Amino acid sequence: MAEPLLTADGVCLACARLCDLRAGAGFCVVRRLDSDGRLVVDGALTHAAVQPVEQKPLYHFRPGLRLLTIGSWGCGTRCAYCRNAAVALARKPLRRSPQVPNDIVAHARRYAHGIAFSFNEPLVRAEQVARACGAARRAGLDAVMVTSGWATKAALDLLLPVTSAWRVDIKAASEGAAARIFGEVNTPWASAFLTLKRLAASETHAEVSLTYSPSIHDEVELARLGAAIVANAGSRTAVHIQPLLPAHRLRDIEVPTLEALLSARGVLQRAGLTHVYVHLLGPADEVVLEQ
Repeated sequence: MAEPLLTADGVCLACARLCDLRAGAGFCVVRRLDSDGRLVVDGALTHAAVQPVEQKPLYHFRPGLRLLTIGSWGCGTRCAYCRNAAVALARKPLRRSPQVPNDIVAHARRYAHGIAFSFNEPLVRAEQVARACGAARRAGLDAVMVTSGWATKAALDLLLPVTSAWRVDIKAASEGAAARIFGEVNTPWASAFLTLKRLAASETHAEVSLTYSPSIHDEVELARLGAAIVANAGSRTAVHIQPLLPAHRLRDIEVPTLEALLSARGVLQRAGLTHVYVHLLGPADEVVLEQ
């Protein structure tokens, strides 16, 4: 069993926030120290659903793959527009859904072709996620991460050997845009680009998602973001643009029009990215405009 992601002096290494757990529970609330200084992680899985890989979205990794997608509560970010805030940003344990199987790998072998961790940030339970992904890979299944990418070197060392593909949410490429998105300053937003770099170096498949609003991502920000993706992950990395919709704490936001989404795609393409997809979210079905 892998060692806990914790330094000798109580600093959590699960994500790039590097919380000092001696001061109390981490930012995610999931990770804390007990009275003897040992790491305690709420490991309860609370949600599960079989979904196509394209829903992650991952378009360049085994099309048609079905994934037993599982997750829980807690997150190392506080996106102001979080559409899953009741789960991801919960501050206390949630009740386990009856849909969560007792044996994840056996269920996935019967109903899917792999597993994925989503719904909330999987890094907050990195040790548990690594164990599950390792078991899945040994059973011949794929293992996918859907994440902010705010990983530490220690977390990546643990997870990269047992995962097949990652979908990384790139939120911003500047402190100004990040502060608007997270409602706080000095977050480790740049660590997502370092994660992309490690994924590329390890030849682990990665795609990027960008939740876009012209109010936050102007042309300069988009060009900076595109250049950073190219520099760290390569020009052929698939990027998925979806509209940022008013939700949670961020209500006074400009919803991008189709014209704005296509314009954003053009900026990313001029930055050197060759596979940029625009996702249109509606009340019924999702429409994707090809590159």
